[in-house]
Amino acid sequence: MKKFLLLISMAFIATGSLFAQDYNQSAGLVVGSLNGLSYKKFIKENVAVQTDLAFGLVATRASAYYGGEYLGSGGEHFWTFQLQPNLYYQKNVFNTDWGNIAALVGGGMSLGYAEEFYSDLSMGKWGVNAIAGVEFVLNNAPITVGLDFRPGYGLLFTSQSYGILTAHIFDWTLAASVRYCF
Repeated sequence: MKKFLLLISMAFIATGSLFAQDYNQSAGLVVGSLNGLSYKKFIKENVAVQTDLAFGLVATRASAYYGGEYLGSGGEHFWTFQLQPNLYYQKNVFNTDWGNIAALVGGGMSLGYAEEFYSDLSMGKWGVNAIAGVEFVLNNAPITVGLDFRPGYGLLFTSQSYGILTAHIFDWTLAASVRYCF
């Protein structure tokens, strides 16, 4: 029985090292609902911080409040420029001859600027989001290719001469990334 447990333990250790991340940090581009620069760093073996500095177009349903009073809700479009840091757990789940496929899950926030598409109303942006996706790490090249989905909540706010205007939005992102590993 002891030999069997030892064999099972060694198999798990070998599998863990087989699926370990083979890079520490990467930088590149993100495209999709967000378009811009992306940087990722592993702070532990399977825990990474990813930061995107990007712009995009958000089409969503917004609920607007002015001076604390509800103004209504409807479909809105916003241009955004934002910094979006995310912390997540990433684990390789499948090996191929070309590379490793990793799954990731976590959360983060977004800080930035938003402008209403059909007017000159500019607003600050703050939000929280979840993140889930996959990443393909190539074996023979220092490149990763990823795809992730980030649903979340966003708060847009601005100060007018007659009060504070806020808008609550469902803030989502679907993004693909290509990064150089180093």
